[in-house]
Amino acid sequence: MFCYSTCLKLRDTDAAGVAFFASYYAIAHDAYEAFLNEQGHPLQTWLDQVHMPIVHSEADYKAPLRLGVPFVIELTCSNIGKRSFTLDYRFKSAAKVFAVLRTVHVAVKLDENEKTTAVTLPSKLNSLLASIEVKAD
Repeated sequence: MFCYSTCLKLRDTDAAGVAFFASYYAIAHDAYEAFLNEQGHPLQTWLDQVHMPIVHSEADYKAPLRLGVPFVIELTCSNIGKRSFTLDYRFKSAAKVFAVLRTVHVAVKLDENEKTTAVTLPSKLNSLLASIEVKAD
């Protein structure tokens, strides 16, 4: 598990002062990039080798997250396939869970016409993801 600490900023809220639903994805992506940076392999270094677009996402919103409230995102990897991986994000404080998100990424290469072809995950990326993988019981 990788933990990313932050607090809700004004730009991420709606008119009621709570997290705008789509902002959760941007904040989750910040956690993903922080994880890669901490491992010494920033996202931009992967983009020369492979693109990893999100092909599926889902979210469950459990409690309102308010402006200025500090929280932690627990980032785990629940599945590593040959060409794809699944990231899980739990937005929480000590007392409550605010939201749970999941994103599924597929490794692809772009040709000169920008056509995508699924490719095998780079072995180093596979190892990094395995470090936060949660095995199913």
